[in-house]
Amino acid sequence: MKTNILYIFLALSSLLMFNSCASDAMDIITEKTSAKSVYYSYNSDELKTIELINDHRESVGLNRLERISFLSVTADDHTGYMIENAVASHDGFAERCDEVIKTVAALKVGENVAFNYNKPTKAFNAWLESARHKVNIEGNFTHIGVAIKKCETTGKKYYTTIFAKI
Repeated sequence: MKTNILYIFLALSSLLMFNSCASDAMDIITEKTSAKSVYYSYNSDELKTIELINDHRESVGLNRLERISFLSVTADDHTGYMIENAVASHDGFAERCDEVIKTVAALKVGENVAFNYNKPTKAFNAWLESARHKVNIEGNFTHIGVAIKKCETTGKKYYTTIFAKI
């Protein structure tokens, strides 16, 4: 009798444990699905920046990066922050990194920012001349998101590029 109760208890415990895991997995799948269904409308400067980065990566034997709108939306939020605070910075990068990791299951995240370059080629060239920024451009990443906005007051452009390995 005690053996039967023990088996029933173990069976119920296993059932509850599998239900719990299935629920967690469903939450992750839902987050990934919603992240991939986010829409971002790329402007010509953003598309040019992605093209410059991918062309450079290809020229040094690296894979091209795939655009993910979620990364661009995240970059856009940070670009807005930089404009609002009139600063080029990586403020809040740890939080952005955690959100990217959580939402798209990224293994690694990097970020480049720039300020006051009228053309994407100038921002890109400045990144290549900076060892820290070049590491991201040539890093072990698979995906990219870019946001470039012009400050209405000053007319200066702010750039945020987020790299992720998924």
